[in-house]
Amino acid sequence: MNNKQIAQLLIKDYYEKFSGKNFYLSEINAGAYNFNFDIQKENDKIKLIVFYGKNGVKVRLQGSENSNLFNELSRDLNNKETKAIQLELNFSSEEPESYIGVDESGKGDFFGPLIIAGFFLNEENRKDLLSLKVNDSKTLSDKRIKDIAEELKSRFKDYYDIVVIKPSKYNELYEKDGIKNLNKLLGWAHARVIENILTKIEQKHKCEIAICDKFGNERFIKNALMEKGKRISLIQTTKAEKFIAVAAASILARNEVINWFNETKGKLGFELPKGSGTSVRDTARKLVEKFGEESLKEFAKIHFKISNEL
Repeated sequence: MNNKQIAQLLIKDYYEKFSGKNFYLSEINAGAYNFNFDIQKENDKIKLIVFYGKNGVKVRLQGSENSNLFNELSRDLNNKETKAIQLELNFSSEEPESYIGVDESGKGDFFGPLIIAGFFLNEENRKDLLSLKVNDSKTLSDKRIKDIAEELKSRFKDYYDIVVIKPSKYNELYEKDGIKNLNKLLGWAHARVIENILTKIEQKHKCEIAICDKFGNERFIKNALMEKGKRISLIQTTKAEKFIAVAAASILARNEVINWFNETKGKLGFELPKGSGTSVRDTARKLVEKFGEESLKEFAKIHFKISNEL
């Protein structure tokens, strides 16, 4: 999707946003490298313009900066809801037309599972993801993550896959065959997700590319790919969440982690913190005192240094 297409989507989002307010709106017009419409309230009129070009997409208000309407719209354009629309512009305009995006969550948490998720994107569903305000899960609240994840799972059942590695299985795989290497385990899980999605879509769609974050030597994933996966080109890059399918995958993965922590709180009667800081160490001691050392294998990744400290 190029910058002109992004600008078209964005101007429609703004039009829909402001049409629900006490404004008079003109029709959307196409100008030289921009889309625009007029917003009028009483005697004030302001033009909202979305410019596009080689340097990206920009949103501007044009009119008297001293008017009440200009100030009102400026405040509106800076609120959290409208900023969420603008976050779409962070996505790479050079991403492939169709590809599988893969991301993981839980890697840095002592407690909890390791989750790897993937999402297949094409030109048909890209607009849907933009309309859902899909973005890197690190920028979203838990509630937004849950809401978007439910929409993705409901509307695109055959386009995603999730591999859930709960702590007990994680510890088993980490030790199995002398792996003892997180990147190798991640490579296996990424490859599994890619293979599963390729199997789901192979009757309807062709996919030749997969994109994920760079977390180690590319061979960790390539060596784990099977027959279908070996046919695709694998792109590993830093900040891969700038690609919308990777961002969708990050939401699906983080949602599973959040669900696990919520379910575990109900099971244990107290909350397990995320990360690996002081509160995690204190809670780990509490867990061991209450349920014994073996409980760590069920709830935590025991190769972390915290286990040895306990």
